[in-house]
Amino acid sequence: MRILICLVGITWIAISCNTENDLDYNNNSIEKEQTTPGENSNTSYLVGRIYREILDRHSEHDTEPSNIEEVNKEVQALMQRYKLNEAGSTYTSYKEVTKSNSTLDSILANAPLSPPAKQSFTDFIYTLVDSTFQNHGAWEAFILSYENEVTQQLEWPEADRDTILTATSLIRETGNILRGGREDEDWDIAIGNIVMILIGVFESTQAAIVNALMYTLN
Repeated sequence: MRILICLVGITWIAISCNTENDLDYNNNSIEKEQTTPGENSNTSYLVGRIYREILDRHSEHDTEPSNIEEVNKEVQALMQRYKLNEAGSTYTSYKEVTKSNSTLDSILANAPLSPPAKQSFTDFIYTLVDSTFQNHGAWEAFILSYENEVTQQLEWPEADRDTILTATSLIRETGNILRGGREDEDWDIAIGNIVMILIGVFESTQAAIVNALMYTLN
């Protein structure tokens, strides 16, 4: 009987340790999270969360992913954990994406969005790229304001709203990371990063997250 009790106890401890390790993977940002207007969409909220958690994990352990496949697996694992699943989701290899001749103009011109959503998103991206913002706060406020506007466009297809909010969430998150704590230096986002995010977001949510992570980590 004592042996049986000991075995049960050991098994329980092992399960508890595994559970704690799993939770440690994604609890870093849970307590720190604040819901922003653009995160009214469950999809965009989880997208930003997954992006931050993977960055936090590598930062905490001072590690870098060895290759794109590793990042892809990490994103897949968290998407499954948060039930952010996509039917038939595929990911184009990073090499093929970076070799793409796509430009911001061509990506927006061919964006698979309904006409009003497409025009609105195109105007937003060009304004974001062409405007000179006084500081990071003004830049972020502009994005948050647009995200609020998108959530109120109930006449747009839900898929359009989710796609746009996924893109703006990643643009905002990567901008916050690239800012690196500086008030006025390097907080804005490069055109290349926006292109990478848009190439991904019009393919799949998974591809958008992976592309954003690869740009940030490399």
